Amino acid sequence: MIVIISKGKRIYSTRRLYDEARARGAKVRVLSPFACKLLLGCGDGAAAASSRPHASCPANGAHSIVRGTRAVRPGRRGGTVIPRIGASVTDFGLALLTQFEMLGFRVLNRAIAFHLARNKLLALQTLSAAGIRVPRTVMSRDRTDLDAMVDRVGGFPLVLKLTTGTQGVGVMIAESMEAMRSALDALWGLGQNILIQQYVREAAGRDVRVVVVGGRPVAAFRRIARSGEFRSNLHRGGKGESIVPAGDLADIAVASASALGLLVAGVDILESGEGPMVMEVNASPGLRGAERVTGANVAGAIVDLALERPREQGGTP
Repeated sequence: MIVIISKGKRIYSTRRLYDEARARGAKVRVLSPFACKLLLGCGDGAAAASSRPHASCPANGAHSIVRGTRAVRPGRRGGTVIPRIGASVTDFGLALLTQFEMLGFRVLNRAIAFHLARNKLLALQTLSAAGIRVPRTVMSRDRTDLDAMVDRVGGFPLVLKLTTGTQGVGVMIAESMEAMRSALDALWGLGQNILIQQYVREAAGRDVRVVVVGGRPVAAFRRIARSGEFRSNLHRGGKGESIVPAGDLADIAVASASALGLLVAGVDILESGEGPMVMEVNASPGLRGAERVTGANVAGAIVDLALERPREQGGTP
């Protein structure tokens, strides 16, 4: 059984995954995270009533996921979860994925991998530790040392980013110290953590999105920002050009997904004078742009992976 976690079946990516699963004869259901209740502890209160101080619940009675009045179970042949979790439900979504893992479902991607990818600083730290080139980045809350931060990332212009956010939301460019200070004061005042990052001039509003599924690149395209915009996201009017992910681009994309423990990933790469740099990694990449620009059946590749049964949960099979 395949369970697609999504807010709605009509969403393009969800519908494509559902259709591909049905085409393969798989049992599939779409489950809204808002319709789920996560239950922990023994349902009959047996452990609480026990005279033994450390009495435990039976394994199958300690936790469950309930939709309406029915429990969600993996079935005799097991089950795989494909999460389509947006930023608006990240916290509950991660708890839901963890609960599915506790119930024995295979999850693409696991909660810990989602957590790493959704936080831009944690993702960059993990990638850097794995020897993957990333843009020069600073995070600090020290207002007295802005000059040193600017020098560290190569001067102005520079990029300011919220540590969470998708589709280019929370990404700004600062051309001067005055603009940078104003933005930081406003965002720090709202309790936000901000990354100060190198602006890669030679990228010129372009980047490459490589979709990795099960340890291999299945689609790649160059995204080009519209005139007057430095963010290349297709949701912001950018254009896409299909490319063949070869050499360094393919290698760095696969290595990035592996470093974060992601079986499904959209890896965004800047082509800099220093070589490819990973800007960020999306744990729930949208399928519309990838499929329409490249013609690749990305949804089919994800469903094929979901129908496999690797020896161990997580990692690249």
